[in-house]
Amino acid sequence: MKDQNDALTGQGAANANPQGDQPNNNNQTMESLLETESLSVELPQVGEIRKGTIASISPSQILVSIGAKSEGIIAGRELEQLTEEERTALQVGQEVNVFVVNPEDANGNVVLSFKRAQEQMSWENVERMIADETVIDSKIIGFNKGGLIVGVGGLRGFVPASQISGSRALSK
Repeated sequence: MKDQNDALTGQGAANANPQGDQPNNNNQTMESLLETESLSVELPQVGEIRKGTIASISPSQILVSIGAKSEGIIAGRELEQLTEEERTALQVGQEVNVFVVNPEDANGNVVLSFKRAQEQMSWENVERMIADETVIDSKIIGFNKGGLIVGVGGLRGFVPASQISGSRALSK
């Protein structure tokens, strides 16, 4: 039996590979192979904002390539929240920022949100302006008995009536 096994492994050269004198090392795990090749797959995390490329657009969903094991999906209520102008502005191949809602749903899809990414980035921008004490110019988009509602980068801001000068209010 030994002669037959030797014949199967290369006529008695059990520790040599067909290329020469290096030993055959097929005992590597996928993890060690990825480490030695410096390759890694960064799996998406809940709450993370990722830059992706729109892979396809259909009436029921938008697929976005985010560099994960599969493409992420924008569908359902998230898709319905997009205005007609926002939806027509999206094109296949376009880079967009997306928010990871769920790294893997029941179907194995990464669930993404376009609106939540915009909202979170707007909040970060406003927080930066506050920290830098930047004066924010904005248009009034509404009012209530307590003050004015203003638009700030896709968000709604409130200016209390006590912060509005009387001369400015009378001149309008």
